[in-house]
Amino acid sequence: MNKKILLFTTIGKLSEESQSHVNASFQSWKDYGLDILVFGETFHKDLCSKFDAILDTSVEKSEFGIPLVRSLFVKALQYEGYDLFCYINSDIIFNKDPRPLLELIDYKSFMAVGQRLDVWDWPKNSKEEIHNPGGIDYFFMTKDFRDWSDMPDFSIARGRFDHWIMGKALDSGKAVVDLTKVFLPVHPEPKNRISANPDIQYANGMVKLGYQQFRNMNIFLDLQCHGQTNMTPFIMTKKGLEKRTEIPLNEFKHQFKYDYEKF
Repeated sequence: MNKKILLFTTIGKLSEESQSHVNASFQSWKDYGLDILVFGETFHKDLCSKFDAILDTSVEKSEFGIPLVRSLFVKALQYEGYDLFCYINSDIIFNKDPRPLLELIDYKSFMAVGQRLDVWDWPKNSKEEIHNPGGIDYFFMTKDFRDWSDMPDFSIARGRFDHWIMGKALDSGKAVVDLTKVFLPVHPEPKNRISANPDIQYANGMVKLGYQQFRNMNIFLDLQCHGQTNMTPFIMTKKGLEKRTEIPLNEFKHQFKYDYEKF
């Protein structure tokens, strides 16, 4: 039986390029019968109506008007009638239905993540490259996976919050699955990618953006909670769910160890 899944994301003001990417991603999610929740602004009403998406404008924001990741997770999980929830970046295009894979995860409480395929000159795709395990663009999870209200004030799209989420997930004592070998959604690379390095933003006069990136980084470094997709206890393969045999140290030289009998 197909699980009922709510994808939740957030968008701001969209350029012509980002609009095309978001349209493609939303269409792909809709094509696979997945419900969409958008944390946005009233001017996103037409876009949400086009894809039968729920528009929620009540998200908590920083003093710069940027949504706080904690608020996205906490508010999304309050929606009723869903078996799974998934935070996803708004420009991630599904090229495969994830539900048959998620059905294979026979744990009451779990999270499923994975890498993405970066493509240049989308949709011509002049170049393709699998993104590194540290860039995490989607998190499928059961409602009871953990209480996210303890998440610090990470701003969305300012870096490092995904590493904190993974670190907490891997320390949760619950099953976390890497889908990369069997599920690789597409990410169109923007023509002008914004650097995640706050020093570069400061050097270019982008003081507010640089400060926000620096603040996310500072929170992350202070808490020293880091995880990546290649550190999960399980991987999904064509044969099904398998235990990961090699787990690298995280950024702070921590080795995740798992008690598989307790999942």
